[in-house]
Amino acid sequence: MKKKKNVSQILKKSIFIVSFVPMIVMSVFLLFLFTYISGELKKDQVRTMNNVEANVNIIFNQINEVLNGANLSLDQRFIQGNEIEIYLESLLEKYEVFDTIRMLDENGVIIHAPSAERDVIGFSSAYQDFYIEAKAEEGTYWSQTFLSPFTSEVSIAVSIHNPNGTMIVGFCSLTKLQKMIGNILLEDYEHIAIVDKKGVFIANSDISQIVQRQSERYFSQLQEHKTQLLEYDMGRVFVSSRVLHEQKLTIISYLDFYQTFAIFFRVLLLSILCILLVLIMGLILSTHYSTPFVESIGNLIRKTSEVSSGKYGVVLEDSPIIEFNELSHNFNVMNTTIGEMFSQLSDSSAELEILNEELIAQNEEIIKSERQISSVLNNIYDGIMMVDEKHNIIWINDKVYDLLDINRGNITKVKKCYHMNQFMTKCYYCDMDFVKENKEKISRVIKINGKQIEETYIPIFEANESFIGVIITFRDVTESILLQNKLNSAIKMEAIGRLTGGIAHDFNNILQVIIGYTELVTAQMETLENGQALIPKMNVISDTASKAERLIRQLMTFSKIDQTSPVTLNLNQVAKEVCDMLRKTMGENLEYVCHFEEGLPDIFADRIQIEQIIMNLWINAKQAMSPGDKLTVETKKILKNERPYVVLTIQDTGSGIPDSIREKIFDPFFTTKELGKGTGLGLAIVLGIVEKHGGSIEVNTREGQGTTFTIVFPTTEMKSVAHIQDETAIDYTLMEGLNILVAEDEESIRNMAATALRNKGVHVVEAVDGRDAIEKYGSADRVFDLLILDVMMPGFNGVEVYEKISSLQPNIKVVFTTGYSSDFLGEDYNLSLQGRILQKPYKIKALMMTILEVLGLSS
Repeated sequence: MKKKKNVSQILKKSIFIVSFVPMIVMSVFLLFLFTYISGELKKDQVRTMNNVEANVNIIFNQINEVLNGANLSLDQRFIQGNEIEIYLESLLEKYEVFDTIRMLDENGVIIHAPSAERDVIGFSSAYQDFYIEAKAEEGTYWSQTFLSPFTSEVSIAVSIHNPNGTMIVGFCSLTKLQKMIGNILLEDYEHIAIVDKKGVFIANSDISQIVQRQSERYFSQLQEHKTQLLEYDMGRVFVSSRVLHEQKLTIISYLDFYQTFAIFFRVLLLSILCILLVLIMGLILSTHYSTPFVESIGNLIRKTSEVSSGKYGVVLEDSPIIEFNELSHNFNVMNTTIGEMFSQLSDSSAELEILNEELIAQNEEIIKSERQISSVLNNIYDGIMMVDEKHNIIWINDKVYDLLDINRGNITKVKKCYHMNQFMTKCYYCDMDFVKENKEKISRVIKINGKQIEETYIPIFEANESFIGVIITFRDVTESILLQNKLNSAIKMEAIGRLTGGIAHDFNNILQVIIGYTELVTAQMETLENGQALIPKMNVISDTASKAERLIRQLMTFSKIDQTSPVTLNLNQVAKEVCDMLRKTMGENLEYVCHFEEGLPDIFADRIQIEQIIMNLWINAKQAMSPGDKLTVETKKILKNERPYVVLTIQDTGSGIPDSIREKIFDPFFTTKELGKGTGLGLAIVLGIVEKHGGSIEVNTREGQGTTFTIVFPTTEMKSVAHIQDETAIDYTLMEGLNILVAEDEESIRNMAATALRNKGVHVVEAVDGRDAIEKYGSADRVFDLLILDVMMPGFNGVEVYEKISSLQPNIKVVFTTGYSSDFLGEDYNLSLQGRILQKPYKIKALMMTILEVLGLSS
């Protein structure tokens, strides 16, 4: 966009341009004049150099002719004897350029000299530099400047070397040579100089420069035959040079730059003054003649600015310019007309302004409300889409994209709701017609990329009940369904657990009576002569009761209400023993591989239950494998949240688990086996054991590619609690004289325990329940060493009995017996914090050992 200019600038610029044209012409003329003078100067330099070169050549040719003539006369022996000295003397008188002329033999010895210098004959000049250099040259040789030993003046030697070895030498004083050069006519601003091959002045218009050296910076440039402008100490100088090759000398002509161009500079100064005068006059004239025009335009601009700001009563004054007078009249008429029109419009504008403000406020409120509604709808967890009766999408919030996995970049292409599902017409499962007819919403759950999405159609009707369309909401209920399933499973497991716990408690009491009395009978038979034959049969009863105990334990493990005996154990040892045992059942067509990591940390777990985990998973894997498949058992340690864990992995390459049943494999009583061939408790028991030990289990399976179970156990630093082995020796004499109160509501169990203790010399007081135990303690005439209390009793339970008695006898020891686990009893009991727990059914020997350990009497 071009920069705008005002009238004043344009007028002044126009006058300035008119004034500037002569200046340009003058500048071109000066440039032409400078070029012309420079050309003429170069021509004048050439003429000067030709003149100087001609005069110098005359002098140098004269020197050459004199010496050649003398050399010829002496060489041809035209002159002999004393006439030679007289001849040389006459040459000196005739040619003043020579200081002396001498002839040397082949050894440099002076053999002839002028009469006045006869006494130098016989002296040798071989030591002088000019002789050595001249002897190496043929023909005429011009030496460098040197101080003459004969005249003590700066001289040059011109010599001619003859073939017979003799040499005639003319010594020329620079002073005399300078006089001859000075006779050359030159202008006042010119001067010349002659330098030898070393750059030493041998002649110069400025006598003070004789024997001085030419500037080394420019000497190499002066060897060229041309004219150039150089910067000397004296100032800028035009320099021309000619080289005399025979004499190896250079003639230099100097012209002072400023003196040469003095006339040009005067003309230049006068021209600049004239140009400045013209410019000043132009500015004065432009200002004078443009002022009325500029003032008129400025006045017009000011008045129009006032009108544009709303001042319609202004009047434009007359101008000294005729055209501006007419413009002023038209302006005043127009201004009056506009003022009247604007007065009418202002009234209407005020009313419109009020209406406009109200509309703007309403519009802002609407926009604000729409933004708030849009923000709320876009930030809720549900997806919302509004569709008209022709399935056109009217509005959609951001959550729909995420729930239905729709690419936002492609949504601009989606016009119809069924386009989102890649349909070209209405979806076959569309519920719009249903809600239109029934006038009520309908919901259903659909699956999209593994997510459970609840889709709800809500019909929209106008006031006249005409159908507009539907609002479709989408809600991710995957987590809700999963939580509901888990809740149902937990409720079912809790019910089963409670049922199993009650059954286990009753069975444990029954088994306690069987195992206890079997041991008592067996002990009595050992003392009878005919009793030995019955002992094996009693052992069968004991073993059968032990099997029943293990069955109860499995049921309680499944329901997480188990009778665990955790110890510190090494998973590698347990896994290796179980795998070595099960390996024999693999068959020849199946491959077995194990990897046990060295240095595995210990875990705190029930050995039997860990063995059960491995056996159950081993059996399941074997049943899913075909010939050629491989089973891998692996242990390793990992760090999780900076804490050490132990990992057990059991992997097979069998048939895998179908997707349809993957989520049900840990459900109790779920089995894929035929009726009667599986209980469905295997993996449920495994899950119960793992969670009971504070671990976790993950399954990774793909149908046709095998299954991997990964079980993670926390490690522990707890010390091992050793199992009581049947063969452990007990010193029963330590129990003699002990006072023990036994509280048990089951009479058979109470009698069995009391009988066993009395057989070992213990004083036993029996109580049928908790209240009876407190009364018997209070009425006893002795101090009890130990309490054996059943946890679950009528009246007061075992814990309450212990708390009341310990308040009277703080140091009294206690052993709790129970057919339940601590999980079933709950956190209120905290049995392990108050005494030793003895799980039913227990053996008599375990009871005795526990009593001794609690009292601190065991070895």
